Amino acid sequence: MTVPRRTAFRGPDWTAWVALALAVELILPAARLPLAPDEAYYWYWAQYPAAGYFDHPPMVAWIIAVTTGLGGDHEFWVRAGALACFAGTLVLLFATLRRLFPELPRQAAWLVVLGANLSLLFPGTGLVMTVDSPLVLFWALALYAGARVLVEGDGRFWWLFGAALGAAMLSKYTAVLLVPCILGFVLVTPAQRRWLTHRDPWIGALLALALFSPVVYWNWRHHWISFAFQLSHGFRAESQPVTERLLEYLGLQLGIVSPGLWLLLAGYGAAGLWLALRQRDARLGYLFALSWPVILFFAWTTAVGDRAEGNWPAPGYLGALVLAVAAWYRGGYHLRRAHRAVGGTLVGLSLAVTLALRVHMLHPVLPVPPGDDPLREFASWPTIGQAVRKALTQADDRAPPGRFLVSDRGTRLAEAVFYSGIHGIDLTRPERYLFLGDWRGRFAGRDAVLILNAWTDPDQYRCLFRRMVPTAIEFVPEYRGRPLEEYRSRLYLGSGFFGGGVFPCEPGATSGRGALPTRSRGSGTGS
Repeated sequence: MTVPRRTAFRGPDWTAWVALALAVELILPAARLPLAPDEAYYWYWAQYPAAGYFDHPPMVAWIIAVTTGLGGDHEFWVRAGALACFAGTLVLLFATLRRLFPELPRQAAWLVVLGANLSLLFPGTGLVMTVDSPLVLFWALALYAGARVLVEGDGRFWWLFGAALGAAMLSKYTAVLLVPCILGFVLVTPAQRRWLTHRDPWIGALLALALFSPVVYWNWRHHWISFAFQLSHGFRAESQPVTERLLEYLGLQLGIVSPGLWLLLAGYGAAGLWLALRQRDARLGYLFALSWPVILFFAWTTAVGDRAEGNWPAPGYLGALVLAVAAWYRGGYHLRRAHRAVGGTLVGLSLAVTLALRVHMLHPVLPVPPGDDPLREFASWPTIGQAVRKALTQADDRAPPGRFLVSDRGTRLAEAVFYSGIHGIDLTRPERYLFLGDWRGRFAGRDAVLILNAWTDPDQYRCLFRRMVPTAIEFVPEYRGRPLEEYRSRLYLGSGFFGGGVFPCEPGATSGRGALPTRSRGSGTGS
């Protein structure tokens, strides 16, 4: 399709300086904050690179393995991949708007970048290294590749789209939503239906399948355990009334995107759809097809099953940002005083919220109770490593190559592994540790430090060891100077792990050697 010519640069772009400053500032908390529990868990995966894991595909672990291999096991290097993904996402969003709408001023592209920085969602994926960090990057790459196909008609960009789709699916299974989104756009756009019989989109599809095939093979070897977990996780029944679930979902979206910004995205997203239909502008239609159907899909899953997590629709907001800014200019709203006043106010409020949270992250200033503060995830986790070392000192075991860790909560275990350097397992969810291989054989006969919730009955674990004794050590992480009682733990020393046993132990049992059930085809791991 033909597009108008590119306009010249007009005046100074204050939006560029603000957007770049907000993006660069993320380096400070990335280097200073302790790892969040999910980050520590994914770092643990990275110590055992594999083609799949119980919870998610492997991309996050592969990236962490590379970055920590370069810089070491430091919080910054665990997060370096997230920072790189966020930077790449901003570049791709800028390039996507410029490719699709060259007639718009350059400031329009900088507004997209600013919007991405003003949301809580995308800087979060740039600071905290999770599966969403590479997912957002590769979805943005697919969005850019599709834009090149649309405006240039060059079928080779379908290959790039397919490669981006495959990489996104290696990051998170929900990337599969790209398929119905792009297919729906092609089907409803007469000028684009020719691609259905063209070889290039199918080559792209084969590239995507080839990239994702290791995950399929891994799932087959493990009885489709990861696929089954995610399907049940997203569609399990929920007794809460539908209206309440939908209101909670909406509230989460307003909170995680930023209320003012979300209202702008929704309002000008609707305007963009109307303009696409009235002006028959396929560019606006393309952006809508790859954005709001994703957000609405998770509203639907919330209505029919369990409430979707706030971050699940994250990729949809990439196209929504570009769509809203394009509609702002294409509809002439930027020339109307009322729209400028409302838009400027909401952007200003979003900027104020963003700056307050950035300051609060490093120097808590907001009047939020510590126990309700979402940033408590960055509690004083390094102290759990100190607690483990104290327990080993009590055991007169200052050089513990034979020790391993046992916990009854995966997040607590992951933090302990990272900050103590001793590997281990959460025996309440051993299926999450398929990456350890034959963990029974790995840990059999070895001594352990057990980190159990203060309210957990330790007798549940006694039959798994030849001997198990308490220590005088408790671990309670602190946030803003206050203890987080939800994480209060007691440490125990276990000698001679049997490598099997019925868990939890029966009352009065003192030893056990039975094998836990095996779920993994051909590997003898997990349960």
